Amino acid sequence: MAMARVTSGLAYPDRFYAAATYAGFGSSSASVTSKFSNDVALLLYALYQQATVGPCNLPKPRAWSPVEHSKWTSWNGLGNMASSEAMRLFVKILEEEDPGWYSRVSDFIPEPVVDVEMNHNSKAELPIKNESTLPEVKTIPAENGNSVDKDVMVEVIGSVGVYDQWVAPPVSGPRPKPRYEVSRGGQSVTLVGNTLVIFGGQDGNRTLLNDLHILDLETMTWDEIDTIGVSPSPRSDHAAAVHAERYLLIFGGGTHSTCFNDLHVLDLKTMEWSKPSQQGEIPSPRAGHAGVTVGESWFIVGGGDNKSGASETVVLNMSTLSWSVVTTVQGRVPLASEGLSLVLSSCNGEDILVSFGGYNGRYNNEVNLLKPSYKSTLQATRSGVPALDSVSGAQNATNGTRDVDLEFEAGQEAKFREISMENKEPQTSEVNEVSERSLAALKAEKEELESALSNEKSQSNELKQELIEAESKNSDLYKELQSLRVQLAAEQSRCFKLEVDVAELRQKLQTMDSLQKELEILQRQKAASEEAYAKQKQSSGGVWSWLAGTPPPTQKATDA
Repeated sequence: MAMARVTSGLAYPDRFYAAATYAGFGSSSASVTSKFSNDVALLLYALYQQATVGPCNLPKPRAWSPVEHSKWTSWNGLGNMASSEAMRLFVKILEEEDPGWYSRVSDFIPEPVVDVEMNHNSKAELPIKNESTLPEVKTIPAENGNSVDKDVMVEVIGSVGVYDQWVAPPVSGPRPKPRYEVSRGGQSVTLVGNTLVIFGGQDGNRTLLNDLHILDLETMTWDEIDTIGVSPSPRSDHAAAVHAERYLLIFGGGTHSTCFNDLHVLDLKTMEWSKPSQQGEIPSPRAGHAGVTVGESWFIVGGGDNKSGASETVVLNMSTLSWSVVTTVQGRVPLASEGLSLVLSSCNGEDILVSFGGYNGRYNNEVNLLKPSYKSTLQATRSGVPALDSVSGAQNATNGTRDVDLEFEAGQEAKFREISMENKEPQTSEVNEVSERSLAALKAEKEELESALSNEKSQSNELKQELIEAESKNSDLYKELQSLRVQLAAEQSRCFKLEVDVAELRQKLQTMDSLQKELEILQRQKAASEEAYAKQKQSSGGVWSWLAGTPPPTQKATDA
């Protein structure tokens, strides 16, 4: 197998240190931080300190130093962010502010060269009828002077003769510029019928989401859907696919510091989330991967975590939820990148996966092709053999063995058709007998259900009659209650009047008691006055006695 020299961008942390040197941090004397605004410069400083020193443990500077205070505030605001995440954010912000920094810094920073096994010029892996390598793309001049013949492009795609291995085809014309990330995204968008199902992602403030929205493409109307069950945790850069136009599958994704390899399924009819168990070789946690469905198979390519890219291409049988590895690449190649694109094409009746771009420390614009061997999986499933066994056997097959396997599969298919024709009539009679038994059982069950329904109806009628009687009694009782309430109100009014009369009588009684006491006092005073008067009269003897000289009786008694 030929070896191709493929250059790759600097790996972390070397790429971070190169970016820091370019931005004016580290030992470089050529500082260009003055090119950035104050906010960007403070953010770069904070990320540099977080990546090289760690979380801010320094005391808050004095208020008289506003520059140091701003630096400390920016650094302290990062909290416990991981060093690797700080490095990635530093490089990302620098690329957004100065997209061409890497081309200018590469003059004095050596770029590593990685040896990668590619499938160019390999007759053993690319069997073509004329035993030549991939044909050269021929440009056919047109009116605009820049046109490529469609037949030539079909010849290039059709020349892929190896299964389950990525091939880099010859590409002509100016390539698109490497893609840069946008300020908001990371959500998944899945076409289901005439609607788009959008899940997760992050907003402009880098806040992770796990909400579900649906866009009706006919009315162009958005709807936010309320689901039941345990939904996936907030995440971005995950992959989504739809199975049987009913089930939405969500795989992987990550937060700002963690990647996932969990699988979630949403039933689009009941809007209920579930987390089924996965079978086979479960992929490693990853984010930024791409996926495409081919029949019952869901191919996942690329992605990675905070340490390295995912080098294996995996496939999920969506019927059995079983994983298997299709192929693995070596080195820091675009196929082990985050953010690559993956689409499905076909040529000569066979499916071709086409990947483009990606980011693995540098932005790529390469195209790779993969011809999957999913047909053998479908045939194995139809004959009763587990699909995973067929896929794993196909992964280790060489190109020569592939031809033998195809002939063997063709023979097995013909034999299967013959056996099917011979056993057609017995199978039909057995099916008829089973159908008759099932029909009889269904009829008996129907009669039982009808009888039960009749009983339920009679009970329902009885309950309705009892309900009517209860309502009539309730009405009479309510009327009686109203009458009693009127009587009670009258009695309460009468009692109130009596209480007023009693209060008045009590007040009068208290007045009579005081008058009685005053009368007794006056009577005693009168008696005392009369007694005093009588005594005075007796002691004086009268006026006539005094004139006659008769002494008073008291004096006589004294003389005697």
